[in-house]
Amino acid sequence: MQVVEHLRQEREVTCDWSPAFIKGANEPLPEAEIVFDHFHVVKSINQAVDKASRQGATTNPLLRSTRYIFLKNRRNHTGRQTEMINQLSLSSLNLKTVRAYQMKEAFQQIFMEKDPKIFLKLLRKWYFWATHSRLEPMKQAAYTIKRHGYGIINWVHFKIDNGILEGFNSIFQAAKAKARGYKSTKSIQTIIYMLTGKLDFSRINPACLTH
Repeated sequence: MQVVEHLRQEREVTCDWSPAFIKGANEPLPEAEIVFDHFHVVKSINQAVDKASRQGATTNPLLRSTRYIFLKNRRNHTGRQTEMINQLSLSSLNLKTVRAYQMKEAFQQIFMEKDPKIFLKLLRKWYFWATHSRLEPMKQAAYTIKRHGYGIINWVHFKIDNGILEGFNSIFQAAKAKARGYKSTKSIQTIIYMLTGKLDFSRINPACLTH
């Protein structure tokens, strides 16, 4: 009972914006502010850019070998990839994929803003840009963001996300892969302990190498 009462005192909770997660947060924490995880918000924009890139590649040969470049952030591009992006951006083709990529970059920049008022102003400007872009994937992404605007705006106030949980989840998924052939929960738990526990097996087997 004390645990339940403690949870109800929480002021904010971060989650994905799927209906199941929102319901799972609202029912036990009705008074908490919902903050949509930054990772999943940006992921929705990346998925829209990918759709725009796939559509463009069907009609423009130039985009068939560059699709994955548009899914990477500019800071992660190699020198060659940066050069290719710049060439496509400066071309007279008015490529829809390039415009979608520019929208993604602009959207990510909004999350660098610390002032909530400026954050909201930039988000509204981006929404207008995306919904008037004639790029259907970006328009749909913008509509989705507007529907969940309250949780996105809350992010700039609370600055919380699911980063730690996502890290744990990646470890759990790796454990499930390593435990292939072992389907019991206990076996998977054992693999997780072995992956995260930093156990020194040299104590029981000197032949084991430790790091």
